[in-house]
Amino acid sequence: MSEPIRLSVIVPMYNAAATIARCVSSVTSQTGMALELLLVDDGSTDGTADACQALADKDTRLRVVRQAHGGVSAARNGGLRLARGEWIAFLDADDCLADGALAAFAALLTPEVDAVHGAQSGRREETRAFDAARRGEMIDYALADPTHRLTCWGWFFRRARVEAAGARFDPALSLGEDSEWALRVLYACGGVLFSDRTLYRYTPAPASATRRWTPGKAEAYLDTLAAIGRTPAARQRHWPAFVLTTLLLSLTHDTFHPANPAPGRDQLRAADALRRQPVYADALRRADLSVFGAGRRAVCRWLRRGWLRPVRAAVRLRQRWNAAQKTDHQGDGYERERH
Repeated sequence: MSEPIRLSVIVPMYNAAATIARCVSSVTSQTGMALELLLVDDGSTDGTADACQALADKDTRLRVVRQAHGGVSAARNGGLRLARGEWIAFLDADDCLADGALAAFAALLTPEVDAVHGAQSGRREETRAFDAARRGEMIDYALADPTHRLTCWGWFFRRARVEAAGARFDPALSLGEDSEWALRVLYACGGVLFSDRTLYRYTPAPASATRRWTPGKAEAYLDTLAAIGRTPAARQRHWPAFVLTTLLLSLTHDTFHPANPAPGRDQLRAADALRRQPVYADALRRADLSVFGAGRRAVCRWLRRGWLRPVRAAVRLRQRWNAAQKTDHQGDGYERERH
């Protein structure tokens, strides 16, 4: 009799033929846990599905799912529908599991734990455990650093908790949809463990992504905030910090994006209008800025005062730093908006 599947790893992808073999190898080379790997091809046009099938022909743990192009949320949902493991994890097609990640994950498990978050390569994290009685404290801990703790990647969730939450990704949300999903699942969990063990290796987006700009991202972020604002998360102490992180993402990836064709004066007007949006204005008034580093605290204070020129200068410095971290690989086909 075959060993029960402990973990389902779901990999959504669109035009990821150049990176999928490396991604898959980072999973199949792991020991310590019986797994299945769901490769969800979201209507790729570059031969991704054929590349996945070639890998699956050599390893029965791989399952290839082909579906019409519907976006990353639809691809993740396709994987969730078919997952059979006791636990689930998401892996972007241009990222990897860290060496020894699954053995380390298995060693962390206890019957009380419903979710495990591992450190990302290159980041220091502290180990913190929360039981159900401290759920509000746990949610605040995640809200204070959402670009690392409120993604769907880097987490391992008991599938029963995901199903209990009825959690599927909302295809109406195009940015920050993983934060909205992760919060719904975390509210359904009992014990949650944030580990200092590096379990996930994140690959920065390709350099060409820094040149892409499409209108409407500011509105998309506001849509996600509206969706999360209808949940208990909006009553948490660090909800305003989460909102301000979203405002900074919006300024970085939309208003002050290097490829935004609007004149500089118009960009400053748009930034002023954005900070006056009720959800952002309220967060600027109430946020506990001590959860941020010194640079982000300074930018938020300038936003409070309406000092938008230094805000723009700081954002541009951050963009140049981000660009210096990029690689030249092809990526997983989905644009990723991460600080």
